[in-house]
Amino acid sequence: MSIIGDRLKVLRYKRKIKIPTIIRELNIARSTYTGYELGRRNPDGKSLAKLADILDTSVDYIVGVT
Repeated sequence: MSIIGDRLKVLRYKRKIKIPTIIRELNIARSTYTGYELGRRNPDGKSLAKLADILDTSVDYIVGVT
């Protein structure tokens, strides 16, 4: 897995947010989001910013800067 995928998964579990909620907010396919968590793909900047808002964290944390 990737650092982004690991952190997305951990944050989602900690915040008790289900995948359908996230994909609805991002307006993306489930396979796209699961690709993020599995480290097969990375979110673009806009999606990354929205994920940070949804998961109540910073983009820096998600990408592993902090």
